[in-house]
Amino acid sequence: MRRCADAAKFRPARTQARRALVSLLAGFGAGAAAQEVALFNLTDVEGHVSTNYLGNRDATRQAGPAGVTRSTQGDSDWRNEVFLMTHSYVYHPNFLTLDIGGGPILQAGSLETDGSTTQSRGVLYNLVGRANFLRGKPVSGALFYEHLNPVLSIAPGQTLQQETSRYGMEVAATAGALPTPLRFELTRSESNGRSDERVMHDRTDQLNLRLSRDIGKQGATQIQFQAVRQESLSGSTSLPIQSSTSDSRSLDIDTRLPFGSDGEHELLNLVSLNRHDFVVDGRAMPQQSDLNLLLDLRMKHSDALTSFGTAHYSNNDNGDRAAVTQSASTGVAWSPDKELELSAGGRIETQQAGPFSVSDRGVDAMVRHKQALPLGTLTASYRVRHDQRSQRAQASDARAIGERTILGGTSPSALSQPRIVAGSVVVSNLTRSQVYVENIDYTLTTVGQTTRLQRLIGGSILDGEDVLVDYAYDLGGTFASAETDQTFNLGWNLSPRLSLYLRESRSTVEVLSGTPTFALGDSRSRLYGLRTDLPFSAAGVPLSAGATVERERIVDPISPLVRNAADLYLQTEEPLFDLGNVGVTLHRMTMDYASSAQDMDLRGYGLRFSTRWMGVDVSAVRNFECDRGGPTVRCRVDNAINAQWRERKLAMNARLAHGRETQGGFERSHTLFQVSLRRDL
Repeated sequence: MRRCADAAKFRPARTQARRALVSLLAGFGAGAAAQEVALFNLTDVEGHVSTNYLGNRDATRQAGPAGVTRSTQGDSDWRNEVFLMTHSYVYHPNFLTLDIGGGPILQAGSLETDGSTTQSRGVLYNLVGRANFLRGKPVSGALFYEHLNPVLSIAPGQTLQQETSRYGMEVAATAGALPTPLRFELTRSESNGRSDERVMHDRTDQLNLRLSRDIGKQGATQIQFQAVRQESLSGSTSLPIQSSTSDSRSLDIDTRLPFGSDGEHELLNLVSLNRHDFVVDGRAMPQQSDLNLLLDLRMKHSDALTSFGTAHYSNNDNGDRAAVTQSASTGVAWSPDKELELSAGGRIETQQAGPFSVSDRGVDAMVRHKQALPLGTLTASYRVRHDQRSQRAQASDARAIGERTILGGTSPSALSQPRIVAGSVVVSNLTRSQVYVENIDYTLTTVGQTTRLQRLIGGSILDGEDVLVDYAYDLGGTFASAETDQTFNLGWNLSPRLSLYLRESRSTVEVLSGTPTFALGDSRSRLYGLRTDLPFSAAGVPLSAGATVERERIVDPISPLVRNAADLYLQTEEPLFDLGNVGVTLHRMTMDYASSAQDMDLRGYGLRFSTRWMGVDVSAVRNFECDRGGPTVRCRVDNAINAQWRERKLAMNARLAHGRETQGGFERSHTLFQVSLRRDL
């Protein structure tokens, strides 16, 4: 009797489940006229066969007191691949679709270091799969997996052979299923690889959750949460590598509320919360976190009159000390016609960071006028800004942790904070698995109060690599000051093809109380330039030429500077004598510092040619630049030839590239040859 009672109790739920399933299948069947309903249907098979060859060679030369030392490294990789991809569905394409593919890779390669060669052969594989559930329905999802073997370009002329895997799931729900539509993603990826100079072992787990909802007729809010955990044992083979683990979590809330009779006003509310933890070689680093709240109001009172108001709160803890910043600003702009524009505003900001506090208040105004002339148009503007600053520093310095910067080529990159404490700079890679060495991997130079970070080509930092920089900087002492900045701009557009411009700036600083630990003084600058773009024809060939020329002079008590720059170009608009398009660029820049030896005298040029010959698209590029102005001469030249050809399902790509860098007595050159042939099935 009890079993009968239990069966009767659950019968309504089972009946409801059957009805839901029948309704779901009936919904799929409703579109069966376009897609056949079947237990399983293979809809398409595609694929390709390909062969790829990659050769890379790197050579270094260093002149020193003991003579000249040379080193060569190179690697080659030849891969023959067969790949097939199948597309199918179960019952109906909107119920379950399957995309599954893969194939073997026959690989042969070699690694050479100073005459010592290591050969390798093996069989690799690619495998990808994706299952999409309930496509186009209120609730849908997917499972996916991929195992690939790409060759990654990590720097000009440098590649890394990788083995990667990535798998996870996706779930999405629309407003038809939930009051708040959402999208959920959970993935894990693993990357392993090695070249003659780099090694990579990374694993990343990532969770993404995004919710969105409309508010009223035009407003909307979006919430996004992300959690990422990365474990890394990657870096240069010439430096010790530490195991590192990073955990980051972020929450962002973005709300936009248009209002007014036509939605002409908007209130924006942004909330962000971030937290970051690093564990390096088993040692936990100070936790970093920040909270930001922003209110931004934009109002359009008429076609001529607009205004704004913002309020911002920030609590940033970089692991050394927490800084609380509060700021507010407001402004109004009036443009009665196309020729005249006026604006004015005010702001206030306070910051408290342990023993350091600062208060800033300021106002600004601007007027811009455009006047038609018998020859062209003249535009003039004047901007004035006045600030009063009061700061109290009970400590001599503070720390910046994890400042991110890119080191491209050998150009110096300025750090954001002035007056950096000597000996406090630490540079590491993004995962903090490796710490770079000053004067081997990078060098530091100082111009005025600015410290610059510069990559050394003989070190372990890749060309174009992102790095993290930690350092201490001088807070400046306890004082109060007032500063007034004035900027005047004048632009004369003689024609759409020719313009002249002038900018004059002046800044006056007055110390009201206290004694700052650094120099404060008046400064002024003047910049004038010319910009032109001229189309013309020579010997029946349409051409275009252009130039930008500037001269700037900065006078201040810290780092006076004279800068001259000129950029010129000449290019064909149609193939030259039916052979191909040609382009030439010339570049010159000088920077002369009165108080520093870190001057610049940079000269460079670029050549490019492109044509189509016997069905093959061919392009050639050469770029050269050399800076002889500073204590160390640095030069760079890059050459490349590319060819692409396609005939129906057969495609060919080829690239030959050679580059050379010199920095002082060190020289590095690299050569890369790559060719691939692919036949789609």
